Amino acid sequence: MSPTFSVVAAVNDTQILNQNLLLSPMIASGEVPVFTEQGHSSISSAYNSGMRRATSDYVIFAHQDVYFPIGWEQWLIRSIRQLDEIGAQWGALGVFGIDSKREIIGRVWCAANHKELGSSFDLPREIVSLDEIVIVLKRSMDDQFDEGLPGFHLYGTDVILNFQKKGLRGYAFHGPVIHNSKTVLHLTGGYAKCYRYMQRKWARQLPLVTCISDVTRWGYPFYRRELLLFYRKVLNKTVVHERCADPRALAAQLGFEFHQSPSMTD
Repeated sequence: MSPTFSVVAAVNDTQILNQNLLLSPMIASGEVPVFTEQGHSSISSAYNSGMRRATSDYVIFAHQDVYFPIGWEQWLIRSIRQLDEIGAQWGALGVFGIDSKREIIGRVWCAANHKELGSSFDLPREIVSLDEIVIVLKRSMDDQFDEGLPGFHLYGTDVILNFQKKGLRGYAFHGPVIHNSKTVLHLTGGYAKCYRYMQRKWARQLPLVTCISDVTRWGYPFYRRELLLFYRKVLNKTVVHERCADPRALAAQLGFEFHQSPSMTD
């Protein structure tokens, strides 16, 4: 029997939701239900609430600006079976992450960068931090998001560390998606609050490798990244890319759809 899935999304813009996540074939067809959460002060609150509403075997937590190509759920089923076959004790799966050697694992079209990031691969690979665009958990693991973590950032790293304390690992699997995101102009505000929380919570595990900026005791990587973004803006070197108008066509063009059976050795 195939596993069942549901999607949970924190939503603050229904137009973006309608033009991306809800266009995903597995959702548009009604095969995979989606639970939207609005009005929460943090992503952890939204996701824990959504998980309690779900009844599927697995819950897919996704950004509202993510598009899942045709057959994407088959990538996920394939990866879960691969992990089961090797007896992997996993807590969280994602489509894009970074491993302990700082190698990026995953394959995603990023609208903010206007390019494809990562590459195809076969077996799921262990990571130390997940990009938050897509995170998959077993529904039996209730309230896995720390509601003490403020805002909407760095929970991909936090959830992996929480699972590691329980002897479970995080993995990135080959499940390409379109992330129809906007260009990042700065990391201040909400990201900075999350960063400081992670510094305090995981003080004994620092430094923490993340997909954006390593979390260290004094925060040098964060300040360096923020200064780089600032100078790019001042020097008018910041390039703001538009969101993709048709993620469905782009996914087909890139070979992201499962039925096309793209090479696993790209």
